[in-house]
Amino acid sequence: MTTFPVAAVRVEMATESAAVRVEMAKEFAAVRTELTVGLAETRADLLKWSFLFWIGQFAAVSAMMAFLLRTIGPR
Repeated sequence: MTTFPVAAVRVEMATESAAVRVEMAKEFAAVRTELTVGLAETRADLLKWSFLFWIGQFAAVSAMMAFLLRTIGPR
């Protein structure tokens, strides 16, 4: 009958677990940074296109109002 060195296995598993934990923390930080940058870029693009849409809508409504005021005219 052989004796199994349980303490050595526990130490090895704890060491490996700590290494995996550190590696995962680094990877999660990198993913979080990439996600933050991507969201910031998306937010900037969305804001830009929103302003373009609002300016276009204002121009269209202004043109329609000018057309209607000229067509109806003062009576």
